[in-house]
Amino acid sequence: QVRGLFPWCVGDMKDGQFTLGPGTEDALVFDNGLVWNRDIAPAPESVAPEEAAPPAPGRTEPSIAVGDALSDWSLAVYNPQTNRSLVAGFLTFERGFTRIRLERPLGKRSADSPSEPYPLFRAECIFDPPVTLEPGERLLSEVFYIAVAEDDVLEGLARYGHAVAVANEIPRLAQSGPPLARGWISLCGEDVSEDAVLQNVNAVGDLTRYGWSHVHIDGNWQAVKGDWEPDPARFPQGMKWLTEQIHARGMTAGLQIDPFTVAAGSSLAQAHPDWLAASGETSPVSLGEDERLLDITVPEAAEHVKALCARITGEWGFDAVELAPSAAALLYAESFDDTTVTRVEAYRTGLDTVRTGLGDAAFRMDGPPRAVTGLFADGMRLGRPTAPAWRAPAGGTAWGAVEALENAARWYYYTPYLWAPDPGYAYFGHDTARARWALSAEAPLTAEQARTWLTGAALTGGVIRLGDRVSELTPPERAVLRRLLPPLPRPARPVDLFTGETPRIWAVPIRTPIGEWTIMALFNWDEHEAKQITVSFEDLGLKPGAYYTVFGFWEDTYYGTASGSLSVNVGPGCVGVIGLRPYENHPMFLSTDRHLSQGATDCTALEWDAQARRLHGTFEGVADTDYNLRVLVPPPYEAGAVTVSTGPATTAVDGNVLKIGLHCAEAGPVDWAVQF
Repeated sequence: QVRGLFPWCVGDMKDGQFTLGPGTEDALVFDNGLVWNRDIAPAPESVAPEEAAPPAPGRTEPSIAVGDALSDWSLAVYNPQTNRSLVAGFLTFERGFTRIRLERPLGKRSADSPSEPYPLFRAECIFDPPVTLEPGERLLSEVFYIAVAEDDVLEGLARYGHAVAVANEIPRLAQSGPPLARGWISLCGEDVSEDAVLQNVNAVGDLTRYGWSHVHIDGNWQAVKGDWEPDPARFPQGMKWLTEQIHARGMTAGLQIDPFTVAAGSSLAQAHPDWLAASGETSPVSLGEDERLLDITVPEAAEHVKALCARITGEWGFDAVELAPSAAALLYAESFDDTTVTRVEAYRTGLDTVRTGLGDAAFRMDGPPRAVTGLFADGMRLGRPTAPAWRAPAGGTAWGAVEALENAARWYYYTPYLWAPDPGYAYFGHDTARARWALSAEAPLTAEQARTWLTGAALTGGVIRLGDRVSELTPPERAVLRRLLPPLPRPARPVDLFTGETPRIWAVPIRTPIGEWTIMALFNWDEHEAKQITVSFEDLGLKPGAYYTVFGFWEDTYYGTASGSLSVNVGPGCVGVIGLRPYENHPMFLSTDRHLSQGATDCTALEWDAQARRLHGTFEGVADTDYNLRVLVPPPYEAGAVTVSTGPATTAVDGNVLKIGLHCAEAGPVDWAVQF
């Protein structure tokens, strides 16, 4: 019987130490949290008692700290003093739980004389239950990846995320798969009803053409768990009728389910008690006292789940399905009918059954344990539920904007290789949403904080779900939503990830055939005081000594040119979205106000004719939309005639910036030109 395989060991049973040169004791360790497998199985007998895993801390979000780490499936260590780094992680998750241990064992640690190297660095693959091998049989650990020669630890993490996708033959989201789910979520409570869904769908209106085209029905829509029929009191006309109404308005529909949880009083439980299993005592996922787990290793139970999922997408017509957090309880069933499988194998069987039943056209959303679920999902919940507050409300388990965005920034290296991130519901913070979370004692979100939250969610490049009712949005709030989608070509990367603080500087380089943009978001997490945030252009990957134009998107302001570094004053609880473009010594396009990419994602042509002194551009316009273009006019040039293909344009000069206003009546290419 084999309980564990260690594909990489330094220290412990092998000689050696782990070091990143002088200052290793102060190196920053980036881990992805660990709660899902600490207590799954006893530590292998070869592990000394003092090295056994401590109790689960209840944390699954990534963190950065100085010192020891015990991480689920990957970690990175960075030594600022030597600029050396380690990126390590498992690539496969087929049979065993994975974890990586980097620590100074308790018996060897001394605060008075810290050891520069780490005496123990080990990759562990734990099988639960232990795998029984007959004579001559062979057992492989999960595949382990290690990189010790990365010039840039941030790029090294991204390379690891790519390697996971390659090892598991997962196509990139940008090249295949269903459209991402972005829109409104009917959260548990009074909004999970036919009337509430239709009221909010009807209120979406013109936001659909800006990308807000999805509605998601949250949990507790069913009459009984296990039978999975809609509650007739709240959905009297059924789910097929409801999705038809949603589709008729040009939107897609999503539904949350937990196909592995069965109420003891359901028809399924009464008819097939042999399909059910109890939840294990060590499960971190709580089920109700009258709830059981569907044993997915029973072939008939697996066929039942497959048929249920096929019905949801095929008969009812849902375009997206999200597995509820409680679905992970299957991983902790007390026992399975098939005693030859490990817990990971049983859980993978369940996930694969759901995927097969839903079909390739449906968007699939899931959550922890991400190492396993991430190989079967299109979208991934990144953290805890979010409440309409700037910071996590006291005494609860929900996060606010700061915690949700901080956590989301640290998962950048899995997108777009594996899944689209879901950083949690974002809010403007209406009274109805605050009442749902009982936040009467918490300060309401300001307009600037809400815009900061939504901007950060959009920059993750993934799923965005609005927690407020669409029917209650004000015109200024709708104007913010119009400028966030579609997502940028790649997720924003936290440039200052390895500082030990909440990442404040996120950047997205965008290279197109018509030019280069660097879109940078500067977050001030302090809700009380303005902050001066300084950015090194070297950290952004920009050319040393080169000059770049600096344009502020939300404030619609040109700040001039900069070289080497840039300091920006950001108000309390605000975000500055800055566009940087290589400066050219002639009139040049700066930005449009349509989208936070500032033209990088919708411009299809930009051309400066030096002989004719003419600047020409083309962009893809959205129907019935006002556009404002900004063009830099450096001396000695002066702006002359302005022409646009959509009709008359308004012009104004503000310093050395030409402002052009136009209206795009129909969707399609819009040509504009300025004579100088």
